[in-house]
Amino acid sequence: MPRMSIVIPVYNAERYLRACLASVLGQTMRDLEVICVDDGSTDGSPRILDEYAARDARVRVIHQRNAGAGAARNAGMDRATGDVLLCVDADDTLAPDACEVVTDSFARTGCDVMCFGFTCEPADRTPAAIANQLHPRDALIEGFHPEVLFTEKVRPFSWRCALSREFCERVGARYDEALTLGDDQYFLFYVYPRARRILLCSRQLYAYRMTDASMMHAASASGASLTRKLSRHRDAVAAILADWKSSGWQDVCAERMLDWDVDLVLLDASALPEAEQTQFWSDYLELLADYFGEERLRAARGATGAVLRDVRGRLSGSRTGACVRKGTMAAFYLRQRGLVNCVRRVVRSRF
Repeated sequence: MPRMSIVIPVYNAERYLRACLASVLGQTMRDLEVICVDDGSTDGSPRILDEYAARDARVRVIHQRNAGAGAARNAGMDRATGDVLLCVDADDTLAPDACEVVTDSFARTGCDVMCFGFTCEPADRTPAAIANQLHPRDALIEGFHPEVLFTEKVRPFSWRCALSREFCERVGARYDEALTLGDDQYFLFYVYPRARRILLCSRQLYAYRMTDASMMHAASASGASLTRKLSRHRDAVAAILADWKSSGWQDVCAERMLDWDVDLVLLDASALPEAEQTQFWSDYLELLADYFGEERLRAARGATGAVLRDVRGRLSGSRTGACVRKGTMAAFYLRQRGLVNCVRRVVRSRF
């Protein structure tokens, strides 16, 4: 049995795929399997994968019809036999000793989940939204601590997270294949609260390549694409809240969860035409009320409470204009992200 399984979902990644595979197969630790899932690629990716599989017995290739990144990761995880699982995106790379550091850490601590740091390549294209998430502190966290999601630098990407295969099987950790945006968030909101021991590692073991697609994903959208983005974010929030509700966690970190739910959509929703803003917030408040309860929403305090009061005032017709006033939004981000990011994001409108 290999000590580690690397799952690589691949879709039209021929430009960067060889560099990714070289970084994985060139690891200082040789005892690993590499499961590449070709998710219906139409470029040269399938040929490259088969080429590598033919010359390195550690590489296994799965060819499937296009079903999305979540489905590809699930397919690879289902076939993994290693003690530790890690998903690597096909346009990214690992530090040369990443697998050795990860497997040794699991053996030393007996953790269920390990979260490590990452870099953006090139560094000068690091999005402001993730600049302060590049490396967590060094810590071993024991017990049920879902607040880790809100107080530690463990999100937003699931590829910065290695997991015990036994843990994944025990808790049924899988990606929601219906989600086309926010599937990483759903996965992390699923696994961290269920982990009995979480290891945080400040070492930056992963390089996130900032391609044009990455930058587009990090930036705010516009027009019809903005509406689609918000709809997909709403779907991710709905999936997360449904899981937490079914697990009986509605009272766990409720204030922080509400802050996050509002934070995820606030800027993009404020960029919609006013008529679309009211429709979006009407639907979104219905989703939040189903989870938190109407009474808790109305009693929300601080900057989040101010946002919700603005929205309710606009929906009730007691005032006109944007659903959330600029001053309210600035105060919200000042509280959530601090003065530097508030200036950087509100003034430049690059949240």
